[in-house]
Amino acid sequence: MREYLDALGQEYAAGYLRAARQQRLDEAWLNDKMKAANDGKGPPELPEWLAKPTTAWLMLTDPSKFPRLGALMDDAAFPIDTFRTNYKLAKECLEMHAGFGDPPIESRVYRAGKLATRATTFADLHVKPLGHLKEPVEESARQVEEACSRQDPAEIQKRTVQLSRLTAQAVARVYPEPKSSAAADGSAAVTSEIEAHPAAPPP
Repeated sequence: MREYLDALGQEYAAGYLRAARQQRLDEAWLNDKMKAANDGKGPPELPEWLAKPTTAWLMLTDPSKFPRLGALMDDAAFPIDTFRTNYKLAKECLEMHAGFGDPPIESRVYRAGKLATRATTFADLHVKPLGHLKEPVEESARQVEEACSRQDPAEIQKRTVQLSRLTAQAVARVYPEPKSSAAADGSAAVTSEIEAHPAAPPP
């Protein structure tokens, strides 16, 4: 879970300064265009082209520039990504050590079944980028469902962990790090620069 958050932080430090500066330009441009659009006597209507996202927002939502952010915002990816799957496993362990005992088999079956369904959905949505990895994900999801049908707690746990590892690989395949995305040498300076001149949230 910490690695997941660290990757988001490194991506922010390495790439956000450019988006923040672009946003300041977007705002200046928007101000000029808004004034020009408000030159009539009656209440002006927002032109369709002014309702579209600005360049900074397009940069932030471009997975080739911010893949970890893209995966976070992908409704099909987040439930099967490492943060969510490891949270579920950690939560179960903590509950057992806290004295709650083993979770009921119905709970195990429900949670494992949801993971299997979500993994299959993600694989179906991203056939091309997954390539040969699609089949192992679907096979692992099928094995989870079989373990659930047998209601074998140990087998459900084992198959769930295996599927979680595969879903992590699948999300990383769909949202690969940019080739130059190793944290830049000046990332600390970049972060301090952003903190010194914070930008408003994108529209």
